Amino acid sequence: MIATTIILLLACVVIGFAVLQTTQTLRLIKQRKQESSRVVGRINQFYSLFNQQNWKGCFDTLDPKLNGKIDFLWYNQNMAHFYKAYGPIQILDVKVSLHLDVPSNMWNETNFAYAKVVWKDKHNRKQTFQERWVKTPKDGNWYTRKAGLI
Repeated sequence: MIATTIILLLACVVIGFAVLQTTQTLRLIKQRKQESSRVVGRINQFYSLFNQQNWKGCFDTLDPKLNGKIDFLWYNQNMAHFYKAYGPIQILDVKVSLHLDVPSNMWNETNFAYAKVVWKDKHNRKQTFQERWVKTPKDGNWYTRKAGLI
């Protein structure tokens, strides 16, 4: 009788642990999907601003750590030159690889993402950008590390 009770208690502990693990795993999956959607949203926002030739809006999506390192006049000319050469960007696909809470010695960031953006230019040619986006702890927003498109 005591052995049966102990076995039942152990079974309850094991089942409870499995349910807890499943709940935590589902929460992490949901969090990753939400963050991935936020990165894709910021990427779409950036290219929407680009297509509107809103260079100040594009500039504002740069990683704040680049403030003072990128000259706005240079950035403005670079973006205008790229737009003249390629026209508006029609996004075909965005793939994001999230790296959350993974320390990066190279970038000194814990939350970052690599994005592959497949797009068409004004000549209907397929192009690809590989981009790095970082999430700032200060405001929780995602910012690009891409200072120019050329």
